[in-house]
Amino acid sequence: MAITNRHKVSKAGLERLQQKRALLEQQLTDAGKRAGEAAGVNCDWHDNPAYDDAVNQMRMLSFQIEQVKQAISQAEVVEEPSDQNIVQIGSTVIVCMDSEEVEYQIGGLNEGNPSAGIVSYESPLGRALIGHKTGDVVQVMTPSGTITTKLLAVVCAG
Repeated sequence: MAITNRHKVSKAGLERLQQKRALLEQQLTDAGKRAGEAAGVNCDWHDNPAYDDAVNQMRMLSFQIEQVKQAISQAEVVEEPSDQNIVQIGSTVIVCMDSEEVEYQIGGLNEGNPSAGIVSYESPLGRALIGHKTGDVVQVMTPSGTITTKLLAVVCAG
């Protein structure tokens, strides 16, 4: 029996993974068409840079699709947050960091994308905030030192 490592993911995170898989699969189909077109009627694939590029892209996309499929198969969808006062996976938080208000959603393990406003529950900020409530002052341990953050609001997703 194979041992799989389950990882927590929000419902929205699972949906994003499924959308990513669909997009990659469409790109793989398109790359396959380009390879066929590049080979032409005579199936000329020797010394054909356009064909080689399309085949290389197909390999890369196939690898990415397998990674996303694995992430989906190992995903453990967590229940939507029920307590709007406690930070949980799926919560949206507003924090004060360096005198600036910032909003983040606490996402699952592979969901982190700070530029999109999502931090993983395993990130330093996510780990520090999980279980805290509005008004708490939280110490966030980062590679560059400790940051003091105030939790201004916790909002349930959905």
